[in-house]
Amino acid sequence: MNTPTTLERAFEPIEGAPNALISRPGPGVTSSGDEPEIPNNGMQAYRDLWLEFVSDAPYTEGYNKLYPGATQVVIQNHRSWWLTREETSIRSIAPVAKLIQDANPTQTLIHVFSNGGCNSLVNVSDGLHRLTSKQDLPLPAGCIIFDSCPGETHWGRGAHAFTGGIKNHLVKLLAQLLILCAFCVAWVFSEVAGRGDPSLYMRKRLLSPTTLPHNAPRTFVYSKEDELVQWNAVEAHAALAKKRGVDVTLELYESTPHVNHLKADPERYWTIVSDAWQRAAQPS
Repeated sequence: MNTPTTLERAFEPIEGAPNALISRPGPGVTSSGDEPEIPNNGMQAYRDLWLEFVSDAPYTEGYNKLYPGATQVVIQNHRSWWLTREETSIRSIAPVAKLIQDANPTQTLIHVFSNGGCNSLVNVSDGLHRLTSKQDLPLPAGCIIFDSCPGETHWGRGAHAFTGGIKNHLVKLLAQLLILCAFCVAWVFSEVAGRGDPSLYMRKRLLSPTTLPHNAPRTFVYSKEDELVQWNAVEAHAALAKKRGVDVTLELYESTPHVNHLKADPERYWTIVSDAWQRAAQPS
């Protein structure tokens, strides 16, 4: 499926959440008719809500073409997040938690990109727990797709990712040193909070049924040529999820860079998404 060159989806900010956007279907737009049906209750399974932890037109427009009747919520993960206090991150995402607290899990798809998206997802989960005072309430999800994540901590790869666009070698080196210092500070704060390795804590949270429901299938899209998130780390995490009873599907690309699988093969990518939603609609 090719992404339209003309943008059909308009997004507006979510009040109180500086990194979040929402797009509702236009007047008269309903289910496209090709979404699966939920056998359990006969409801049409076009998604009430789609949560995407990144913002990029090829994804939003692609989803609009697949499911034009779905509301899209986008949570952007800027590089500054890594230098933001956790409490600030949770407060800034609280309006999203309020927005989704009554969403129907069987009609909600979550699509997460990279470790930054995973961390934002955990922040939304924390916000939902605070809002509802229910620490065991998972995010509403009928299907979860992980693109290029989750991965293990590797400070060198992280610094490289942050400075990839800097051409001047000296400036790049200085920027990488500053970023490594920031990572050290973040690590210390995490240790003081009793959580240890921030990446390990994030991956543990993703495996917890209080963050994501274990009855929602998970699809992992990843690559052997990803320099930021290693393919074997993704597979190791997926294996742990499977041991916990989660329906897991692995979609391995051989030679695509980090978060570039859609660009490399759009038809395969959107088939993966469609198949994941179809599988979620099957009775357990």
